[in-house]
Amino acid sequence: MVKVAAPEDPTIAAMWREREEAQRSNHRPQLDGAMLGRPCARQIFYAFRWVLDVQHDGRTLALQDQVEARKDAAAKDLTEVGVTVLDIDPDTGERLRVAMLGGHVGGALDGMVQGLLHAPKRWALLDFHLHGDKSFRDLKKRGVAEAKPEHFAKMQFLMRRSRFGLGQKLDRAYYLAENRNDGERWAEWVYYDADLAERLEEKAEYLVGTERPPARISVESDWFECRLCDWQGVCHGGALPQRNCRTCAHVTADPSDGTWRCALGANEPIPLAYQRTGCTAHRYHPHLIEGEPIAHDPDTGRVEYAMKTGATFVDEGPDGRG
Repeated sequence: MVKVAAPEDPTIAAMWREREEAQRSNHRPQLDGAMLGRPCARQIFYAFRWVLDVQHDGRTLALQDQVEARKDAAAKDLTEVGVTVLDIDPDTGERLRVAMLGGHVGGALDGMVQGLLHAPKRWALLDFHLHGDKSFRDLKKRGVAEAKPEHFAKMQFLMRRSRFGLGQKLDRAYYLAENRNDGERWAEWVYYDADLAERLEEKAEYLVGTERPPARISVESDWFECRLCDWQGVCHGGALPQRNCRTCAHVTADPSDGTWRCALGANEPIPLAYQRTGCTAHRYHPHLIEGEPIAHDPDTGRVEYAMKTGATFVDEGPDGRG
């Protein structure tokens, strides 16, 4: 006899739906330094260019709140055993942050700590992560560099940039992990790797400066990392990017001051809020379209593409057929 799944409780469904409807745009103003360790540079480029506003389901949003709550609890526990936890910038009253390229690339710190019992005088970067049971056990077995290379790269980037933005030459990080299932905690020292940190900065400079998406991690759409990627539809499926200033052919990122500038607007900086919607003159950057431009009308801005699927796409802006 086949067991039929019980319908979802309507109250729980309503709670998840409320969270989903309340979530705002997930477009980040900066390229998040925490992404630099990801294996697919194209995915990072898509995130920076706001190709897709990735939205999360209610359960995922609730789990994100759980991470923040456990992070606060861990910081409180550290202070109660005499560790100094600095997570707020005393000059701004906001979370400690680092940046580069005028602010186009940056990241937030969970904090800096001093007074750890096995290294009481050293300041260290604090990086906290909540893991499922399987992930936690793998972390303990293999260590953060092998089990969680993205986390490892994030710490290297933050330690590197802390030397410029925070005046701290952090040479180590205290990676504090917690098992979501049973509350077990595990910590590891992560030491500064100057070569890796510099390579990550070079990667960031390339991604901010390039107009062309980097190569795919795989040409096969069913490659395991591609199957799980939020941007798969645009990257492999020929879906159109979201319309906003960062996907527009007229707009470029200025690495000298962290602004985005529009060629149709006398190259003046575009306010962040305006970037999210753009204007009626928006035309897709041709490198973001999976096809070749075959016709262009300079008077109307109309661009016609021969898509790789064999179809024709006409970009006439937000108010046209495009």
